[in-house]
Amino acid sequence: MHIGSSNQKFTYNLNGVELQEVSVERDLGIYIDSLQPSKHCLEAAKRGNRVLGMIKRNFSFLKEDIVVRLYKQLVRPHLEYAVQAWNPYFAKDKEVLEKVQRRATRMISSLL
Repeated sequence: MHIGSSNQKFTYNLNGVELQEVSVERDLGIYIDSLQPSKHCLEAAKRGNRVLGMIKRNFSFLKEDIVVRLYKQLVRPHLEYAVQAWNPYFAKDKEVLEKVQRRATRMISSLL
């Protein structure tokens, strides 16, 4: 992976074998894509939506306090994992994460 606009994009060898260039790398659960957080935001939102679907399937009665507690304990950690490293600064990335939060809010029956 080559990072930076002034990078000369050298080829690197290990034991005489040229290393393959990659565009996205996953390290410690964070997707690094030329210092843009878009891939990681999409993956975090996907995991959050998956957990919200599991909550909706397995809980028949969702009171406000129950949904808030489940959201904070099960969904929010997926959305906030390593946020210091991949701080979403594009509006589209923030919107993807906020959609998960809006979906959780719609699950509360007293707010409908």
